[in-house]
This record gives sequence, structure tokens and C-alpha cells, in this order.
Amino acid sequence: MFKAKDFIETPEGLIFAVVEEAIEQGRVLCFLRYVKQNSGWKKYSTQQANALLKSTFSEYLYYSPVKDVHLHAVPVEKIHVHHQPRRRLQQLMMLQSYDSVDQDCVQLCKLYQQHGLDLGCLGVTGSLLIGAQNSGSDIDLVIYGRESFQQARRLTRQFIAANLLQPLAQSDWLSSYQRRACALTLDEYIWHEQRKYNKALIK
Repeated sequence: MFKAKDFIETPEGLIFAVVEEAIEQGRVLCFLRYVKQNSGWKKYSTQQANALLKSTFSEYLYYSPVKDVHLHAVPVEKIHVHHQPRRRLQQLMMLQSYDSVDQDCVQLCKLYQQHGLDLGCLGVTGSLLIGAQNSGSDIDLVIYGRESFQQARRLTRQFIAANLLQPLAQSDWLSSYQRRACALTLDEYIWHEQRKYNKALIK
């Protein structure tokens, strides 16, 4: 089974982020995020991803009649590797040596665990899922299940209040806002995001 935030890798060295659990016409609905290069995995922007598929891998461009939208999709038989957030986090928790981002991720998850959150409900996606992180990478946690998600939000709020985690600075919010390219103003975006308590800084 494929879940949102899983990654799927094709034989050509393309990694797509799954966006929908349902399989449509034998395809997994997804969006291209990383491309294998000699130096390792390179993250692609939305524009870069669309341009690459249009020019070179048009078989992964797809119109969904169910959703009435153009997006990316990979036939199940073309999936070379299925990267799963829960499995990856379990691997990270068992490592004997870490880089700085691995270490922060493990420390963060242990903090949640110490305050009652079941680590079986957590996974890690983004660059950490495929080992493509660098010193500036985010830690992208996935929380499975509504109850666990709400618990994680409450804990995040408590951790910020206790200075175990830190709130985002204005420059961090600006960076997040610019990546989203949304229709809201910056102040509106920050107001909506702050009330969610699903973002914070560690170290």
C-alpha cells in the first residue's frame, strides 16, 4: 500500500512523492521531487520537475479523470524502490553513528516519545527519507492517525513554551512563505501557520 508522503523511485533515478493513497488506472499519483545525478540526489522545484518530465519522461505526466487535474503518476510496475517513512525512522533510531541532521531527528523523536507519543505513529519524509539531507535540511515528520497528530501538535506547543523547541523567527517564516507561493499575504500566512503548531525549530 502506498501512503501520502511515501517516496517511489523509478529505474531512471527519479523520486516522486506520493500524494494520494488510491491507485488510479494502475498508477500511483505523485509528484517528482528528486533526480539522481553524479553528485547524489538533487531536489527539483515544481517548474523544474514539470519541465524535465515534459522534455524527457513524458510517460510520467498524467491527466486524472477522477480529479480533473494534470499531475504526475507512475505505473506500479515501474516502481523500483518504495521508500517508506515509518521504516526509515525505525532505521534512524537504530543507527550507531549520525550526521547532525540524523542526530537532531532522533533527539526530536525521543522527546516526543518521552512525553507519551507512540513512535509507531511517526515517520520521516523529505530528504531524510532518502539520505539526501545536508546541514540546512528540514526535519519532515509524518504523523499517522488523527489522534496522534493532535497529540503531536499539543506536545509541540508545550515544547515551544518550555523552550525545548523554539518558534520560527521572522526570517524562517519568510523562507517558508516564499516556498509556498500562496495567495495570502505574509502576515496572513504566519497567522494561519502559527495556530497549527506543526512547525518549530530544534537547535
